[in-house]
Amino acid sequence: MNFLIFEMRTVCYNSYLYFGDSLGSALTNLGHNVEYFKVDENDLDELEKYCGKHYDALIDFNSDLPKALMDDDSFFLDHVDAPFFDIILDHPLYHHDSLKINYLISM
Repeated sequence: MNFLIFEMRTVCYNSYLYFGDSLGSALTNLGHNVEYFKVDENDLDELEKYCGKHYDALIDFNSDLPKALMDDDSFFLDHVDAPFFDIILDHPLYHHDSLKINYLISM
């Protein structure tokens, strides 16, 4: 299986990076392929390289990806063939804007 893990921001104690790296390590130890998009190593314009690709899951933490728009005002997540899992680590109240976005993921 192929996974794409996003580490889109650093917060106190680098907890998002720790969670992402730990999850990726566990999946790799189980024999899965894991790619990372790390905002401190990648430019946001590089998200386009994932368009049209297939993954068994896209994973992010407290994600803003549901709001990420392409140049044509379509949602980034609509351009990747994969289910998206947003692991919310804070109270959902803080993520209302992202949670109310309706996007279509082709499967």
